[in-house]
Amino acid sequence: MSDGSRLEYYYISEVGAIENKLQQLYTETYPNKEHDINIVKDKKWSYYKDFLYPNEETLAYMTDEKLVTQIHSSGDNTAKSRKINHWLHFKSERKMNKCKAILVKEGFTFESQTINRETKLPYELQVSNNGSIVMNSIHDTTRLLNEISRDFKGKYEGWETSFVK
Repeated sequence: MSDGSRLEYYYISEVGAIENKLQQLYTETYPNKEHDINIVKDKKWSYYKDFLYPNEETLAYMTDEKLVTQIHSSGDNTAKSRKINHWLHFKSERKMNKCKAILVKEGFTFESQTINRETKLPYELQVSNNGSIVMNSIHDTTRLLNEISRDFKGKYEGWETSFVK
């Protein structure tokens, strides 16, 4: 849905008589609405992967939204400020330390760092900040952490916080 328009995408293995059936469905179900049917072969699913499937930023937003909704539904006062812990992972200690320096300048508090050599990104950095977990606020923070960690070939892994009434 966008600007009053609705776009629907269907992936099917055989087109067959689908165009006529869709035409009939839309004409009968939405007689006063304009509709347009466009059938395109996408054997590699490139349109799906490159346009329809959520990108990394959208997936991060959806994750934040799910967490904030769960926390709020549990009775938490998400508008109250509290400590929020964040984890980032890096391939090298040098990149982790450079990222840590930037994050401290950005107002984050260094909490800990550990090494787990059994993963592709063995250097773990934990930082925290204080803030509310209303959607705009938490997502601005996670978007920043995602961007900064990527600058150092790292990966932002997520956040947690305590329950506040």
